[in-house]
Amino acid sequence: MNDKLIDSRKERTKEIAILGFIILLGIGLRLYHIDFETLWNDEIRIVKASEGSIYSILKNESRENSPPLYILLEHFWMKLFGSSEFSVRSLSILFGVLLIPSVYIVARRMFNSATSACISALIVAISPYQIYYSQNNKHYTLLPLMSLLSVYFLYRLLNENKNTSRILYIITTSLCTYIHYHGLFLFVVGYIYLFLTKRHNRFVLCKKLLFCQFVILLLFMPWVNTLLSQIAAGGATYTLKKPSILVIGDSLISFNSFCAANKNKFIMFLTLVSILFIIKGIFIKPVQNWFSLPTSQNVEDYPKIITQYSVSSSHILLLEYLLSPLIVAYLFSILIQPVYFAGRYDNISYPAFCLLVGSGIASIKDRLVRRIVTAGIVILVCNPLYNYYYNTLKSHECRQIISFIKDLSLKDRTTMIVCPSCAPLELTYYSEKNNSNVDVRGFFPRTKEGAIAMIQDVMNSNSHDRGNEVSRFLTHYDNGNNSKILENEVIKYFYPVKERWFNRGATQVVYYEELPPDYYVMNDSTINFWDKSQRKYLINGWSTTEEWGTWSEGQESLIILKFKEPKDYTMQIKASGFSISGKQQSVKIYLDDNLLGEHTFTQPTTYFEDFEVKIPSACIKRGNQQIKFVYSFTGSPAEHGMGPDVRQLAMGVSSIEFK
Repeated sequence: MNDKLIDSRKERTKEIAILGFIILLGIGLRLYHIDFETLWNDEIRIVKASEGSIYSILKNESRENSPPLYILLEHFWMKLFGSSEFSVRSLSILFGVLLIPSVYIVARRMFNSATSACISALIVAISPYQIYYSQNNKHYTLLPLMSLLSVYFLYRLLNENKNTSRILYIITTSLCTYIHYHGLFLFVVGYIYLFLTKRHNRFVLCKKLLFCQFVILLLFMPWVNTLLSQIAAGGATYTLKKPSILVIGDSLISFNSFCAANKNKFIMFLTLVSILFIIKGIFIKPVQNWFSLPTSQNVEDYPKIITQYSVSSSHILLLEYLLSPLIVAYLFSILIQPVYFAGRYDNISYPAFCLLVGSGIASIKDRLVRRIVTAGIVILVCNPLYNYYYNTLKSHECRQIISFIKDLSLKDRTTMIVCPSCAPLELTYYSEKNNSNVDVRGFFPRTKEGAIAMIQDVMNSNSHDRGNEVSRFLTHYDNGNNSKILENEVIKYFYPVKERWFNRGATQVVYYEELPPDYYVMNDSTINFWDKSQRKYLINGWSTTEEWGTWSEGQESLIILKFKEPKDYTMQIKASGFSISGKQQSVKIYLDDNLLGEHTFTQPTTYFEDFEVKIPSACIKRGNQQIKFVYSFTGSPAEHGMGPDVRQLAMGVSSIEFK
């Protein structure tokens, strides 16, 4: 007897030690790189809302697509711990970590298996899906935690005649409804379980469950009017589309990754393995038992036999917990309004997924095989974890940008145009937090006309240095088409002074200034291309300055300047064309988008020619203007046996005089 007691204590100690290790592993994975990425739009909105009073939180959240419970918790959390990235995200980490022992306890009670409990807890601890949301300042770790507790107390409510279970079910489910509206979908969980497993007292239990849910609805009544108005207005789900039934498969994929769109071969294989273990844990053992059922049985024994050889009640409830909220969300999206967001709103069912997979793995009888399978799943999970930590997370981009702006030492308030337009909130937040002298605007237009209108608005509203009227602003570009549209128009009016790349070369911030007075040209002004001090006019498509002047390099080249007054000008250009045997160089000259003229060189490459181009006053504008030279062809001396020079040349310019 004493030996059995000692062995039991040893097993229990070992079990607690394993759980402790799993929890520590989960904490470490959630804390790693926690403040590597700056806060993003949704997180900043929550921080901003949490900084207000309780009344303002309730008032503002009525316009969002979630009830206000998480923001209320964040409000008090920030009062205690501040508003740094680590502080605001640590609340999500707390709920994400609490999910690990909660899954363990539920699995231990429902399956009466330490192995199943430990494996299920391990799946939660190393889950990229849970780690991703634990490192986001949103309610996506609190919702699965509360939904798990709700279903667990539902299980106890339907199996125990205790008021405690009833009260706890009401509390946890009510909290779910105030965390996210999908908490209401938990109402459907339990009825299939009742129908299949409670033959004798299902009617009595159904009444108990309906009464509890009636109380939950009464507790939710203060927010019902807000919910109905959001449904009528389309809520905040305007970006969601009506899903296909395959969206439930996307949810299972996201449970194995951190994104439903991440469908590489590792994730697809891991998803397939997870589904197979769910099937194994639920159905394989009952099927095997049915095939081994003795043929000679008394009729009176059939109810007992069916109970013994059917799917366990715990598995039925968890399968219902996994699928019912997803199916209801899908039907709601088809019939009323799209609300299904795979990889985000579906995390209400995520604990059931972990419990069922853990049960399936634990059902492997051979201990060595079970350990190999568990180790294999851990190894497979390393792939999405690596992608998340080292490919998905961005570094401190906003902080680096603000640091770059501070290095510019801007004296006057300066506008920053941000493209894409989703970034202004982030940059505004960090700009205000660091007291930088920048106003941030988003670039929403996607056309050339829209870009011109925004630039003109910035020029009209921007501050100017007294005496020389220098407008300045910054741009934030990504690699998209909208950025190209904006950049192409900006350089027509402003001169790039300083730039820096961020986010592994995916983002560029450029500081522009309108040209100062020493860039003015007027009668008898000359730009000497052999004078290094005048390279300030040359912005693109020019090679190094030489004693005689400067060669163009590439298909086109630009100079930037500003005219003192709107009048007719004549450009006297002294240049030579790079020509080859049988092919003469020609050049078209533009002022901004206006074609001024064209010239074909007739002399050999080593001779200069003088030619004139007229600039009508109608083409003269306020601010920076570009003179663009577009060449008929380019070539290198090395290609044509004229020397070792490999530059792609077209025109060599000595000077341009304005008359």
